[in-house]
Amino acid sequence: MKKIRIIVLTGQLLFLMFVGLCLTVFTFFVPPFQKPDEPLHFKRAFALAMGQVVCKKDANHKRGYFSFPKNVDKFPEAMMAQSIIMKTDGKFPMALYRGNYPIGWDAQVDLLYNCGLNFTGYIPQSLGILLSMPVNSVMISFYLARAFGALFFLISLIFCLRMIPSRYRFILLFCSVLPMVLQQVTAVSYDCVAISLGFILFTLFAGFLEKKNIRLRDILVFYGILLLFIFSKPGYYLFSLLLFYPLQRLPLPLVKKILLSVVLFGGVIGIALYSLMLPI
Repeated sequence: MKKIRIIVLTGQLLFLMFVGLCLTVFTFFVPPFQKPDEPLHFKRAFALAMGQVVCKKDANHKRGYFSFPKNVDKFPEAMMAQSIIMKTDGKFPMALYRGNYPIGWDAQVDLLYNCGLNFTGYIPQSLGILLSMPVNSVMISFYLARAFGALFFLISLIFCLRMIPSRYRFILLFCSVLPMVLQQVTAVSYDCVAISLGFILFTLFAGFLEKKNIRLRDILVFYGILLLFIFSKPGYYLFSLLLFYPLQRLPLPLVKKILLSVVLFGGVIGIALYSLMLPI
């Protein structure tokens, strides 16, 4: 048994090294803004790093808005945002990497924004941007935003590999190396957080399928991750139906199960109402 455990741990380590290599390639070898919607999401993450958790509102703007350094706002255009995506034979000009792109805190611009994109989906990327601010380079801010998103996914994957029942491990391994998954978790986007939390939810739910006895504490942990998942990705409310399975297996009287269900689903409804009230 000890030899089998060593083989399994060695295999997992090699797999994680392979995933880390793939994440490095997708993070640093894809030119800036050549992934879908990165310009918009980069500005949202930068605003969060500046302390703007929610949209600003005032009488001079018909919608919610964020304020950015002007150089940040112009950076996607300077990097020919998504121009290579639209041309299958296009090439990214390598000379752009050698340019000087200071943040320039003095000149600010306001950008009307979709305030429904909640801040939780951008926390890893904003941490990377925050760390890069003393360097005063928008280019470094962008790549550190990507890198911190990739790191968040890798940490989530390590947690999942430690917790998931063995019969579901192959599903986790297969999904984690899908090119589209690697593409999105290394993009500056809320998809990184949504996908990572989705992997954790799958792992915890697989544990429910294997356990003979489900504890209320386990359900509350699952519920907390579920709320973060829904809050980060508006519109994923139907995933809350996953709660019915562990709730109905709790060793509680029916009345208490119903009351607990009402309380838990109240949180989901609260997030839905909050998101609907945000200006688009």
